[in-house]
Amino acid sequence: MSRKVLLLILPLLLLPSIVVFQSKAARARNEWATIVIAGNIAHVETSTGSGTANLTTSSGVFVACEALNETMLPEGKPSDLAYPHGFFSFNITGIGSGSSVTISIALPSDMAVDSEYWKYGPTPSNHTAHWYQIPLGHNNGDNIIAINITDGGIGDDDLTMNARICDEGGPGQPRLRISSQWIHNPPIIDGAIGSEEWPVSPQIEFTAGGGYPASYVLPTSIYFMNDARNLYVLVDAVGDNTSGIGDECLLVFDCNSNPLDGYRVARVVQNNTSPIMWTQSNSGFVAAIGFGGVPPHKIYEFCIPFAFLGCGPGDPLDFCSPFFKTSYAGSAPFDSSNGRDNIWPLDLGFSSGWMSSIGGWGILTSADRMPWVGGDVFPVVGMELLTPYVVMILLTATALAVAVRRRRSLRG
Repeated sequence: MSRKVLLLILPLLLLPSIVVFQSKAARARNEWATIVIAGNIAHVETSTGSGTANLTTSSGVFVACEALNETMLPEGKPSDLAYPHGFFSFNITGIGSGSSVTISIALPSDMAVDSEYWKYGPTPSNHTAHWYQIPLGHNNGDNIIAINITDGGIGDDDLTMNARICDEGGPGQPRLRISSQWIHNPPIIDGAIGSEEWPVSPQIEFTAGGGYPASYVLPTSIYFMNDARNLYVLVDAVGDNTSGIGDECLLVFDCNSNPLDGYRVARVVQNNTSPIMWTQSNSGFVAAIGFGGVPPHKIYEFCIPFAFLGCGPGDPLDFCSPFFKTSYAGSAPFDSSNGRDNIWPLDLGFSSGWMSSIGGWGILTSADRMPWVGGDVFPVVGMELLTPYVVMILLTATALAVAVRRRRSLRG
């Protein structure tokens, strides 16, 4: 054997055992996602498609490592958290019985400083598998987190001091939240932004940066307003300066944090020279596309009844604008002239995983009180129903007061 070949092979012989195989999550998606295990280091492609996660154990070696999709684990985890990198399952051996190890995880992107690590399995106080939280260390807002697990203790799924640690869990961070604002005078849904029609600030703005590449993002502002019966949405696509056929806007809602049992789609498409509207229901849903403003650009307006969404004013509503090119061209909005579109939240990713889990969705909360009524005293719907009667009472009281004054003046 030549000296050159020997030098190439020797480093491989010196490495710990290397295992390469396909993840269960990838097989479920009919994709190939490799997992590389080399001693105390494991490299695994995340189940969400966010990239490669690198796991390192402070002692022992990995004998298995797996990327798990949310759908592979039972329900019950916190629904107010997003899990942008999915979950992980791993086994570590070669440690002292009853000893502790620190597992560092370098993720494809940064995690919020208030992130949490949630696991599914038994605990010493409850041997029935359930969701629970373990402390998350080394979390300063970058992409590296760490957890500490003791053999046989909390976090070790077999609960046995056997020099082996089994774990299933993953990091979650608070889901993005936006709020709709109360409106007294509903806007006209005509694809034009009239004066004082949208007297609110945008809740979502797509600009270059913040994870969006400048060459990809379509500059857009999205506004949300509501009254007692409807949610109003304005998608002001200031970056779409062409009135092209095929442009569209896609908004997706779910009222019970379980898209598997049905979500609501609001979608409007530019077809030929006139807009068309498509929804899953005809319950008073209205949408329009326009082209105007300075400089001229695409404008999308929606009026979506709460009855269509399955919720009421003040209820939290799961919301996203996905990238989904199979049944819908997708996003808020899509510019057919250059293929640019916007995903919200960005952690939603570029796969169809949003259809099975709301982990990457945001939370939209509509206003449920008239700001000038006094908070929790008078609900919006009740005030709208009582308004005519209140007006009649005030008018009657005013008339009586005038009559009493006149009588007094006559007596005087």
